Amino acid sequence: MAFVAVAVGIAAIWDLILQLFRRRAPVTPFPVWYEILIGEARDKVGEAVGVLLELKEGGRVMGAVKTHGFNKDSELDWIVLEHNSLCPLKIGSPNGELKEPGKGWTYLAVSADEIRVAKIAYLATNT
Repeated sequence: MAFVAVAVGIAAIWDLILQLFRRRAPVTPFPVWYEILIGEARDKVGEAVGVLLELKEGGRVMGAVKTHGFNKDSELDWIVLEHNSLCPLKIGSPNGELKEPGKGWTYLAVSADEIRVAKIAYLATNT
């Protein structure tokens, strides 16, 4: 019985040591887009959030997040992208090169239902 108590004590101490060196991602009740854009997972140093979105219908869009909207369940409903010096507004085909859309394109709105895959980067000029 004493052996089991010692083993449990050693395991508990080892777990505490591991948690000091390998922090887990925060557990949250909010959806992933909420955490990426405004929640605890959001990089506090980053000046903007840059995204590369692959769309379900084919095509890709890239830009900095200008604004976004959530539904009543805090899930992403829509997102608006804009040009940023660190992440220009670009569009392209699924396998083609991303190109700037041309003059007159200030913003690009995308419905969350259209997004298949998203790649996220927190942008900061001081890094």
